[in-house]
Amino acid sequence: SASQPAVELGFNRLAYWAKPRVVVALPARLPQAGQQIVDWLWTGLIPLGFEREARPWQPHLTLVRHVRQPPPASYGPELAARAAAAAATGWGLALVESSTHPEGARYRPLAEWPLG
Repeated sequence: SASQPAVELGFNRLAYWAKPRVVVALPARLPQAGQQIVDWLWTGLIPLGFEREARPWQPHLTLVRHVRQPPPASYGPELAARAAAAAATGWGLALVESSTHPEGARYRPLAEWPLG
């Protein structure tokens, strides 16, 4: 059972990630409660044979895929505001299967747990 605190994220920064060619919205700060949930998950996954991700936890919302170059800086505030509005819904923890197809990524929730 996931009895973890709710995590409040404010997606108010825009970034372009060149390798996956995506534009993402990022929070200005990473809440401690979110890192606690990540650590809790790894505590359960490592004994099952999963290797801990070396990269730090980076919550994000993918806004645009297949982007060849970063959008003009003037787009940042508008896109970040739209991302913030989209993120203002309830939060939970989900185990999601991701598969890549020619038309794009597909995500299938396998299990979900409410937070808070």
